[in-house]
Amino acid sequence: MDETIIRQKLACLGFEFLRAASTHPDGSVEVEANKLYHVGAIKNAVAYVPIAVALTVKDAGNGQVTITAGGTPTVDEVEATESFVKSLIDNNQLAGLPGPAPKNATHALQPNESGLNVIRRHRVFGR
Repeated sequence: MDETIIRQKLACLGFEFLRAASTHPDGSVEVEANKLYHVGAIKNAVAYVPIAVALTVKDAGNGQVTITAGGTPTVDEVEATESFVKSLIDNNQLAGLPGPAPKNATHALQPNESGLNVIRRHRVFGR
């Protein structure tokens, strides 16, 4: 199965494709991806956070991809993600929101290829 098709189809399902890990004899592919978890609106900006997941996909015909296993973050991963986002907001470390940008932001809300606002870590360079 072509990685470009996997990437495109997973994007439609709310995933960011990272890599194809292996291919099975039946043609299914083990994939590492980020599930874009919707954390709600932050200061009127809809936000998503990537959560790493493993999943298996298979060609369903007609250019479609079916997820046959995995792809769902655990309850603990979701709770940790929500807690982390709350911490970013509470500590004024999230840039890219309406209003003035925090000086010491460690993360920013940035649109991905699909136009979704995803929380990403800032790269910090020497001062």
